[in-house]
Amino acid sequence: MTGQIREDQAHWSKLIFHSWIGPLLRVGHLRPITLNDLHPLPPLEDRLETTAPLFRAAFRGKVLPALLSAFRTRFLRIFALLSLLTALGLLRPLLLRELIQRFSPSEGAAPQRFFAWIQTPLGMAGFAIGCFVLLGFVRSHFLRHCFKLTWSMPGLLRHELYQKLLHLKSAQRNQLTSGEYVNLATRDCDSTSMLPFLLEPLLYPVTIAAYCIMLVSFLGPWALLAVVALAAVVPLGRRLERRMSDLASRVREQSRIRLGILSEVLTGIRIIKFHAWEERFSQKVLDVRGKEVALMRERARVAARHSALTALLPILTGASVVTLVSWFSGVPSTADVFASFSVITALVGLFSEIPDLLQNGSEIRVSLDRIGRFLSSGSNGANLEQNESEVSAVVELRSANFARP
Repeated sequence: MTGQIREDQAHWSKLIFHSWIGPLLRVGHLRPITLNDLHPLPPLEDRLETTAPLFRAAFRGKVLPALLSAFRTRFLRIFALLSLLTALGLLRPLLLRELIQRFSPSEGAAPQRFFAWIQTPLGMAGFAIGCFVLLGFVRSHFLRHCFKLTWSMPGLLRHELYQKLLHLKSAQRNQLTSGEYVNLATRDCDSTSMLPFLLEPLLYPVTIAAYCIMLVSFLGPWALLAVVALAAVVPLGRRLERRMSDLASRVREQSRIRLGILSEVLTGIRIIKFHAWEERFSQKVLDVRGKEVALMRERARVAARHSALTALLPILTGASVVTLVSWFSGVPSTADVFASFSVITALVGLFSEIPDLLQNGSEIRVSLDRIGRFLSSGSNGANLEQNESEVSAVVELRSANFARP
């Protein structure tokens, strides 16, 4: 039995349900997988023979446009799947509102015009289930294409860096240290693996605007206060996360100090015994341990605040907005309230992801700038073939005899 698979040659039905990987999973269930079970060639659009010439032709000192040109097909598929994901995500509050209106006997409101073509309750339920199933399928294919780029792009950049390094002269090669070369080929190249996931914020303005329109249609203009409250409270969660990270660093520092003291005690145990310093060193270790435990307790309290804020923020925000709307504009329907809570929960997720995405984007931009400067330094890609034909100036002498004149 073999587990070799070719995704690019699989039938479309197997691509939809990811069943093309079934033979490999069956082999892995029977025995450990070896390299002979894997197909030796990646898809044509991910091979270096295809992407490297495209990258070199588009490279003009900027790495990002060259990567977009080399993997244009992948990025277009990811953006199309991401657009479909956004559209399906926007349907969730509308579907929830429609289902409550149709299946709740106390709701007398007319169904939305958007779903008026679905007449029967069974058809509406089937349509909702189909939308959620389609959302899962699209999400899985979106992640599949993103993960393909997470190894294709770093591999292409490493290949270009090694090619550039091989064609540099000795004086140019010595301008950077070995650690800087390793950093370029590892950390900076690996940071580009997050680049496909940064396409999602491009649709955030459209998504947030659509959610705001939904809130206004469900609860009225007062519902926009929920967006303002979320935009003001979410940075507090980021501040708590930074506080947790700082406390974790301080805990590790105290642990390092405590282990250093214990190491000194074990090394000089005879001298400590001779001078009867056991209590003094024991008290010193206990003091450091007390500080460490206090920091751990403080971090646990901050983590509890962060968890409570994350869990209760959608509920408290939705309840506050519904209370204001009921006070000024009348009591909203049950369907509008539940649909608004769904919108507010989605907005909490969006606002929480924005700081992390901005930080990742900044790190990727710095890494791409370093890689671009290195690839642009000295001879460019157009001179690689000329450099390959140059004869080395190093003279090799074997069994040579030297005589003084």
